Amino acid sequence: MTTNPRLNLPQRTIDDTEGDVKKILGRLEETSDALKVVRLIANSDTVFKPFVSMAAALMAKASLGAAEREVVILYLAAQRGVPYEWAEHIPMSSKAGVTDAQRASLADGFPADLSLFDDSQQLALTSAQEIVEHRRLAPEKFDRAREWWGEQAALDLIFTVGWWGGFVPTVIEAFGLESPK
Repeated sequence: MTTNPRLNLPQRTIDDTEGDVKKILGRLEETSDALKVVRLIANSDTVFKPFVSMAAALMAKASLGAAEREVVILYLAAQRGVPYEWAEHIPMSSKAGVTDAQRASLADGFPADLSLFDDSQQLALTSAQEIVEHRRLAPEKFDRAREWWGEQAALDLIFTVGWWGGFVPTVIEAFGLESPK
């Protein structure tokens, strides 16, 4: 078993888990979605299933567009200084249509030049920045997002910022993860 560099936790597999954790981890392994952070979280029987459910909901079931989600996640990873999260989302962002130029502009946090992003991505980024900087989203900005994407996607943006701007990087930092490899 491989252990995390900073914490003595095994990266779990289907061979050393049971019950729901084994079943869920098995499905993730089949689709190559058993990321390092997920394998470490699999050490917690109580948190593993809700963690995977929340991540799956935001990645595969959310109404917010994939490109909007990925530029926000990259912004959050750079803003908070979480190289693991950045590296993990490079291929996901590429698949979502985020360009190398857009990624480069996000590498240091909020981009100086928003013209590289379409209007929808700009709305996602400026909304995420407002949440990060002010710990809230102004009602006018939420109304604009709701008009642009619909209410569910506007809510998904808030959940995306909370998940990848708060919970996930806190776990990654606590584990001491620096690279998904």
